[in-house]
Amino acid sequence: MVPGTSLVAIEQPELHVHPSVQVGLGKLIAEAATDNDSPITMILETHSEHIALVLLRQIEKTANYSLADGERELQPKDVAFHSVTVESDGALRLQLHEVNARGDFETPWPGGFFDERGKVLFE
Repeated sequence: MVPGTSLVAIEQPELHVHPSVQVGLGKLIAEAATDNDSPITMILETHSEHIALVLLRQIEKTANYSLADGERELQPKDVAFHSVTVESDGALRLQLHEVNARGDFETPWPGGFFDERGKVLFE
């Protein structure tokens, strides 16, 4: 955590909300996390592909200089995506999935997550 920032932890903000609201939540999270006037470190536990794709798209738009008015830059260094899987011996495995400037994961996501990402990213 960066000194002088607030810590916000949110568990499954997508629970019981429509996918369009999840997209809005992703945009709100990106905005809050990049607010230089009141810096926030966020820990977000989610199963929402929509929220993750909004963040990935924001990174890609930053790299391509295609941000809309009012959108803030989001860099790969600003986010960290992790997955948790159960190994055959029952141990939990935490894996970091680094993101490049194209908004793509450098390591494959386990279990078929993000199969629909092309539809969202290239609309």
